[in-house]
Amino acid sequence: MLGRLGLKGDAAIHHPLISKSVESAQKRVEGNNYDARKTLLQYDEVIGKQREVIYNQRYQILTLDDIKPIVVNMFEEACRNIVYRYLNVDNKDEGYEESLKKLVSYFNNTIFGPSAVKVNEIKNLDTEEIIDFYYKKALDILNWKEQSYEPEVFKEFLKVIVLRIVDMRWMDHIDRMDALRQGIGLVAYGQGNPLLQYQQEGFEMFNNMIAAINEDVLKYVIRAQVQDNLQREEVAKPVAAKSGKEDETHKREPVRKTQKVGRNDPCPCGSGKKYKQCCGA
Repeated sequence: MLGRLGLKGDAAIHHPLISKSVESAQKRVEGNNYDARKTLLQYDEVIGKQREVIYNQRYQILTLDDIKPIVVNMFEEACRNIVYRYLNVDNKDEGYEESLKKLVSYFNNTIFGPSAVKVNEIKNLDTEEIIDFYYKKALDILNWKEQSYEPEVFKEFLKVIVLRIVDMRWMDHIDRMDALRQGIGLVAYGQGNPLLQYQQEGFEMFNNMIAAINEDVLKYVIRAQVQDNLQREEVAKPVAAKSGKEDETHKREPVRKTQKVGRNDPCPCGSGKKYKQCCGA
């Protein structure tokens, strides 16, 4: 064919129409690549804004000396969300009493303990009064725990619980957002906007995560034992190497004779050794 046209096999073809077609195709490819990168950045921007909110919250928890005001606010938001989840109307219709029973059952079984509240205690209250009732009940328990322990112990107790819940819920949320992103492209087949759908559903999922964090904080702060938490924190601390000599700044308290300690039990003085190798030697 090329021979018939008088062209050699390696001859370059020059024609304005061909050059224009190639240039147009290159521009389309470059445009598609640009749109793909732009869309990718827009998807990343959604999770990036959410990450900024969570990281700011974690920074406050880590740097503030006392996060009780944050926890108190979480308590109020959690009580509000739970109450409105069961009682979405103020009017006392036919299903209201049944919803009220489910609400009381949830608070008793999940947060405050069995039989903590009777239905009759809140039966004649409106929705906002019920929220305030449970919020004050939770606040009373929080204040009781604060007064029962040393200030630093109580502050650390709150920080450990809130940080653990935030981290757990955030990691789970990232997995859910990734799954949403993988399947959101199917929206385009229905003539929808995948990015807009991702933003809307991601926003709703983020709000649900915040609500879950608040509810978890309410539940675990109310039900967790401060002493158990301190023991776990103590184990997590690094242990310094011992030189074989007792630190002069740490003097062991002698064991009283009235104490009944087994020879293989940990020594009550707190040295970490067995009784027979320490005060019982």
